[in-house]
Amino acid sequence: MTDVVWVLGAGLPALAALLVIRHRLPVLFWWLVGYPVVFVRVLASYRATMDACGLTVPASAVQRATARVMGRLAAPVPPRRSLPLPTGSGLVMRLRMAAGQAPEDFTASADRLRHAWGAHAVHIRPTKPGRLELRLIGWDVLADVRPARRRLRSGPLLLPLALRRTGTGTSGTSAPCRTN
Repeated sequence: MTDVVWVLGAGLPALAALLVIRHRLPVLFWWLVGYPVVFVRVLASYRATMDACGLTVPASAVQRATARVMGRLAAPVPPRRSLPLPTGSGLVMRLRMAAGQAPEDFTASADRLRHAWGAHAVHIRPTKPGRLELRLIGWDVLADVRPARRRLRSGPLLLPLALRRTGTGTSGTSAPCRTN
């Protein structure tokens, strides 16, 4: 009984702290909890997910011959990938496409990849011929936008982000654009 009390006594404050961190500091929560979970999920299901999305190619002749000698079937080959690298809002993987694959295939499968890996969004960008950058976004970064904590000073070369119909800046003062 005392073991359960100790576990609950340590577990409940830790859970409460994680919930507060998730609400107040989503980037810190991503680094502590979200990234490790998504990292393991992507690594564990990469081959199966790529196969389900139709992003694999048949095995090479050498792999098929080796599998035949061993009495197995040759598994389809997914694109080569780097380790998932963390970013402030998700993770990035660099993929090397196999012969016969096109970036459009990956772009068409982005929604399926998002769903399979539990991400908010997946963006595919070709970087070089035969190489892609797959970017997973962990959460909606625009859901809770907070203003900057300090006020920015206005000067002759600073422009406001938005102007009202009256031509005044968002702080209520006009911000002329001067070039010297």
